Amino acid sequence: MSEERMIEIHYNAFESIELQLARQKYKCKDIDIFEKAKDNILYLWFHNILTDGEKDKCIDKLHKQIVKSIRNEN
Repeated sequence: MSEERMIEIHYNAFESIELQLARQKYKCKDIDIFEKAKDNILYLWFHNILTDGEKDKCIDKLHKQIVKSIRNEN
C-alpha cells in the first residue's frame, strides 16, 4: 500500500489540512501554501469557475504535492 493512500485528507472549508494531518501524526512543510491552494480551489469551484471534474483534478494534484512534502513527526 502506498503512503499516499494511507494519508487521508478531506478537502473542505470546515477543517484545516494541518489539523487533519496532525491527527494522523504527520507534519507538512509549506502547509500555509497548501491551505491557500485548497481555499482557492474551493472558492473557484463554489463560484462555478471550476467544474466538478476540474476541481477533482486540482484536489488530486494538491494531494500528491502534500503527500510528497510530508514528513513523520517521529
